[in-house]
Amino acid sequence: MKIMSNMNLIFDKLFMKRVMKRIQENSEGNKGFTLIELMIVIAIIGILASIVIPQFIEYKRKAYDASVKSDLSALATEMETYYISNSTYPTTVSTLTNFGWSSGVSGGLTNVTISDFTATASHQSSSNTFTYSIGNGGLWK
Repeated sequence: MKIMSNMNLIFDKLFMKRVMKRIQENSEGNKGFTLIELMIVIAIIGILASIVIPQFIEYKRKAYDASVKSDLSALATEMETYYISNSTYPTTVSTLTNFGWSSGVSGGLTNVTISDFTATASHQSSSNTFTYSIGNGGLWK
């Protein structure tokens, strides 16, 4: 254990000696970074970007899908409200005065009967399509 402590102490002293030497070199008029230092920084930024960008794209897709699901849920609520007042479901979404699709979301009613309806929707920036049906238990992909 004492050997490891001494090794760390020696390493710390050598590291600090290098840092101090670098500071002195920079203060003597040798300003700027070397080409290898710049290349290492660019490589690190590239590696970080290759990790972050795909995650960001996935988060955006999930947000678009959440918007579609939210709209379908709101549509279902409006359909039920209409059904309570009229004892039937409307055949088009435009019949519902209190409902509108979010920006980028499009959809419609695909199968409307007296006691059931099916609605589908998707977002223009996502490849997923979601369906809501009373007869099949609600929302699914």
